[in-house]
Amino acid sequence: MFWIGVTHGGAAITALHAQAAARLAALGFLPEGRGYTAHLTIGRVKDPGRAKPRGLREPLHAVPADCGTSRISALTLFRSRLSPRGAAYEPLLRVPLRE
Repeated sequence: MFWIGVTHGGAAITALHAQAAARLAALGFLPEGRGYTAHLTIGRVKDPGRAKPRGLREPLHAVPADCGTSRISALTLFRSRLSPRGAAYEPLLRVPLRE
């Protein structure tokens, strides 16, 4: 997976993630075992072939990645369904956020 980390506002997004995870846990959804990192997913490599993951990542570290700024106005909860053709995402709930 290729992603760009969130810098400005990352703490607020992480807090929002923690609140959502706590509410989902109360409904019986187990939290993920790994830590959360606020990010923007750019793409996924399904089959890198013979290339090693590091060989794909290292050239990209030298490329500046500035995506500008964006105001987040809502949180959308998605269900992902994996299949041989890839993931399909279904929005389940959208919650507007206060400023």
